[in-house]
Amino acid sequence: MSYSNKRTRSFTDLPSFECDFCSLTHHTSKQLRNHKRIYKTVNVHVGNENLQEPAMKSAPAQTNIEDVPFDPFQSRTFKASCNFKAGDQGHVYNDNIFTNNTFTTSELFSIGLNDLVTDHGVSTDLHSLLVDLMNMVIRDNDKLKEEYNPKVLHAGPVNTLIKSKTDLKSYEYDICENVCLLFDITKDEDKCSICKAYRYKEIDGDSSLVPVNIMKMMSIGDQLARLLGNDKTRAKLQCRANRQSISNKISDYFDGEEYKTLKEQQLFDSPNDIAIALFLDGFVNQEKSKQQLTIVHDFLYMGYLRLIFFFVSRCTDEYLIQLAIIPGKPKDLDSFLLPIIDEISSLGKHGLIIKKFNGEQIKAKVHMVMASGDIPQVTQFCHHTGHMSNKGCRICEVEGVSPPHGKGKYYQDRCATLRTKDDFVGGYRKTHLFIGSVIFYFSHNISPYDENCRQLLVLVSVMNDHSAADYNNSIPVVTLEATSIYQRLAVISINDIQNQVGLVQTAMDSKKYKVVAPYYIFNEDMKSTAGKLSHIKL
Repeated sequence: MSYSNKRTRSFTDLPSFECDFCSLTHHTSKQLRNHKRIYKTVNVHVGNENLQEPAMKSAPAQTNIEDVPFDPFQSRTFKASCNFKAGDQGHVYNDNIFTNNTFTTSELFSIGLNDLVTDHGVSTDLHSLLVDLMNMVIRDNDKLKEEYNPKVLHAGPVNTLIKSKTDLKSYEYDICENVCLLFDITKDEDKCSICKAYRYKEIDGDSSLVPVNIMKMMSIGDQLARLLGNDKTRAKLQCRANRQSISNKISDYFDGEEYKTLKEQQLFDSPNDIAIALFLDGFVNQEKSKQQLTIVHDFLYMGYLRLIFFFVSRCTDEYLIQLAIIPGKPKDLDSFLLPIIDEISSLGKHGLIIKKFNGEQIKAKVHMVMASGDIPQVTQFCHHTGHMSNKGCRICEVEGVSPPHGKGKYYQDRCATLRTKDDFVGGYRKTHLFIGSVIFYFSHNISPYDENCRQLLVLVSVMNDHSAADYNNSIPVVTLEATSIYQRLAVISINDIQNQVGLVQTAMDSKKYKVVAPYYIFNEDMKSTAGKLSHIKL
């Protein structure tokens, strides 16, 4: 066991520091300095008095502070609302800061509303609307007295009240159980033409027809009639007719050539005529939902500049009309849009007439000037197979080229032909035609301004008939008649040739041949995609 060599210091060996004011002893100089801070006030009041006198040394600090009289006229480094007067013994406040009569009733309502707005994070614009509403209630106080038990309703009763007072309603349409299509109400269909699902439920002992699935859709005419029937909204809708175009300047749709062409066709003659745009947008109603819904809405075309302005403020309520929400991703989008397009077409031809209570009639026609949406919906709009397909462009017929190594497609042909109107209306229909013989090759430049657009073309003879085997639709069958007067010649690009095939004569008919191809299997329904001679333009 080891002992320290340091000398052990006793309590009496510790240094002591004595206070000059109260004679208290401290062990360290730091403790003494902290102790002397309480006597700074004493130093201020005593001025130049001799602090070394025995009487001052023995007087406690608290006694000196209480003995200093209050001087109301002394200069101070702080500000306060109290008024210092002669004779005051301290800071005197009158008890009239808040009394019962400080605020009026309307001011108390304003304070209460402001507290609610602040606590719940309400925007300034909404706060202003609420203030306007309360001021209107105050102004109509006399009218409220005439009502029996007047009161402001909550959200639920308000919605019920509005539904009971308005005749604006939605209409039910039968749709496929799997949301493939919407059944045409003018046709008697009991099955979906795509998935073969039944339209109506089978109920034992009940002969009534109950649809398996329905959706609701609004009428565009019903909603436009109410907008035109109101003087204020009708005046806003007339901005198209009242706007002044600036020469050689395009600021919105109504300055473009498309609108001018419609005007030359005697459209938009009346100031009440309405231009609308149809939009589709896919969305999901839950963050991780796999079910995609499609919303259909119309926008009343007020001009591009006004569109931006009203979208910033309250355009959603005034000029954006929601027509329907398709409960899924349809396979036949045209069937869902058919009722909307037919109604708009009828409103454009025959117009709508609003008969007001005073005998006035307001007439207007509705014309759809644009249909758009997000990329997936536009793809369905124009019957395109998608940007990842072999022909991924919606504008031209360029074909994608796959790299030898890797994934994806590249579109390198800058001189591809544009799609025709039939492609957008009826969709690109994949067909196959088999060539009987190649007559000759030649080159042709499809663009006189670009030498790189020269293509190698082929004059070929097309088989007279294209079909498939009766026992297997994936086996193509053609008819070969070399001397037929119905032989059809066609000019095609050499890039359109997909495979080199061979013919195997059938046993039943010497003119019919089965088509075989090396390193390729026809794994599709060749009967449904079989081309016809009528597909070749004369």
